[in-house]
Amino acid sequence: MIPPIPGHQLFLFIIQFALLLTSARLLGELLKRYGQPPVFGELLAGIILGPSLLGWLFPWGFAALFPPDVQQFHLLELISWLGMLFLLLLTGLETDLALLRRLGRPAMLASLFGIIIPFAFGYLLGTTIPDHLLANPAQRLIFELFLGTALAISAVPVIAKILLDLGILKRNIGTIVMAAAIVDDIAGWTILSMLMGMMAKGTLDVTAVAQGIASTTIFVGVALVVGVRVVRRMLRWIDEHVQVEEAHITAILVVTLICAAITEAIGIHAIFGAFVAGVLFAQSPRVRANALEKLVGVVHGVFTPVFFAFVGLRVDLTQLQDPKLVILVLVTACAGKLVGCTLGGLLGRLSWWESVSIGIGMNARGGMELIIALVGLTSGILSSEVYSSLVLMAMVTSLMAPPLLKWSLSHIPPSSEEQERLNLTAQRSIFDKRTLRVLLPTAGGPNAMTALRMAAPMVSHDDAVVTALFLHTDSASIFAGRWWTRWWRTPGEMPDDPFLPLQQVARESGVTLEKRAVAMNGAPLATVILKEAQRGYDLIFLGASSYQHPLGGTFLEAVLIDPPAHVAIIKARDEKPRYERILVPTTGDAHSQLAIEFAAMYAEDTNAHVTLFHVLPLPERPRSWWPRRRETGLDHQVLNMMADTMVWEMRPAHAKPDLRLAAKVIEGEHPTEEILREASRGGYDLVVFGTANRSGRADSFLGHRAEQLVNQAPCTVVVVLPKGLRASVPH
Repeated sequence: MIPPIPGHQLFLFIIQFALLLTSARLLGELLKRYGQPPVFGELLAGIILGPSLLGWLFPWGFAALFPPDVQQFHLLELISWLGMLFLLLLTGLETDLALLRRLGRPAMLASLFGIIIPFAFGYLLGTTIPDHLLANPAQRLIFELFLGTALAISAVPVIAKILLDLGILKRNIGTIVMAAAIVDDIAGWTILSMLMGMMAKGTLDVTAVAQGIASTTIFVGVALVVGVRVVRRMLRWIDEHVQVEEAHITAILVVTLICAAITEAIGIHAIFGAFVAGVLFAQSPRVRANALEKLVGVVHGVFTPVFFAFVGLRVDLTQLQDPKLVILVLVTACAGKLVGCTLGGLLGRLSWWESVSIGIGMNARGGMELIIALVGLTSGILSSEVYSSLVLMAMVTSLMAPPLLKWSLSHIPPSSEEQERLNLTAQRSIFDKRTLRVLLPTAGGPNAMTALRMAAPMVSHDDAVVTALFLHTDSASIFAGRWWTRWWRTPGEMPDDPFLPLQQVARESGVTLEKRAVAMNGAPLATVILKEAQRGYDLIFLGASSYQHPLGGTFLEAVLIDPPAHVAIIKARDEKPRYERILVPTTGDAHSQLAIEFAAMYAEDTNAHVTLFHVLPLPERPRSWWPRRRETGLDHQVLNMMADTMVWEMRPAHAKPDLRLAAKVIEGEHPTEEILREASRGGYDLVVFGTANRSGRADSFLGHRAEQLVNQAPCTVVVVLPKGLRASVPH
């Protein structure tokens, strides 16, 4: 039987972990307040607690806190390795392969020369370092290649943070820098994985190098071809069958550990597998944003600070008796990146300042350099002197980048084309059709059928989905109740599949319907629906009531108090398979913009015609017995100009160019009556109206106009409600 870990070792590990985590967070917060990356504070915490300061000033205290015990050391090292894997996972999640596919000549050349020249500089530097500074002089070639790799790599997270802080991440120069940095990272980790295979052999073996290249290529190829599909299907299955909210986090971590184990087993380093796992999940839009937020919070809140503190703990500045090594490493690293990236940019026909800016941005090494340094130290490639020099180089280059980049970018004003693109990018769409998730609670009635037909064009993308939610009681008595009888069966019948009618509509519409049956367990209907909607849905379809107030009632009121997603309430007037003319009454507020984007999202794939409709109020006139005239002096030319302006201003930013969008502006005393009149005489078959929650009204908490449209419109009506937005209620 394996004995448990001794109590004193467990006690000491807990103290070490708590001390590293606390000091790393405190110093990280301190440096952040002074405008520096928190990672440097976390690294500084380890340096202070390590042999560089604590071990130098109080050797006895350092020995008591961090005794030279192998098992005790490995406990802390294990946590740091997990932090390293999770950090590479997050780096992979930030990798945009679509951006790489859009690489132009400047970005490709900047990336190519930004790898080759620093690698050559690092290799040449390795040939000049004397044997007494090497961990194993017999493996000098591996050391030289490793040093070249260490100087060639860039830090994607640090570069992204710098570009984001400077507000240039979306500019052309920012895109080129990020794309080149991503290519650098992929190439660097690939080279590193092959070097680790060579390290296992102990010498440069052509067969081993060929095997390393083949293993890396096969793993990456299988991951990108098969792994992406497996991840997407796994996430889809989780969304359909798993109710635990943290299931996405579990899936991400399990896949990461599996990929890391595979790469470690085939002779590639485990961190490369974690990086590839992040890339796989980055290609799946089904990953929930809230799951990623929780994962990032845990990694950056616990594992990353301890990892960087552990990196600092391994730094021993007392052994750097000759500062020339640090200066030599720093100058070589900066010169390699600046020369390589600047040359690549100039060959890519960029201006001098654009090329220099790429070199400055790519020069930031940050956390990636620290990871490589620790890998080299723990693998026996680097001595403590070279390791400490690389750590200091990573800190200095990352501190240099922001002010130098800000200075160089001041010489690069955006072009008119770039400024127009930036203005368009700043306008965010409410819906993303690539990842749209629609929830359709249903009892099988006509509103549900209409909602599914309407949602079908919106979920045409592979990663978009519509989920039908059927609620039942523990005893399944709902299948025999009045609700079930009214929607699903004639007296005496008991259908086997409550989703069958919706499945037929889904097949007719050409969409895949996800089905979920959830037990209510005595909970209110609205509570169960809201809980389900928190699983990452973007849009909830609900049916209007058939009672006197179709938008009233306790159920809708409970759902619409604070919905976690946008809500669309449907009142079906027909069973048309497709709508061709859509009327969108608008006042220019946020509710109207939601209605416009909803209608545009439907019309883009159905070629429907969308008309924005605005009613100008008539000016006040003195009271008179004479009937009030509708004309006010505004001629049709003025109204048409206002309509054209409305189309230009309210057109969704990311709508397709062929979207058929028009506008009409009229004058009227009663806007609701004018809307109803236009819907009737204009031959519209769908009205989309945006409103807000007006809780507090006795009869309709979505407004009298919305209720009047639902009751009196001659066609199907959809009332859309933005999430997290409530209108003021007059008292």
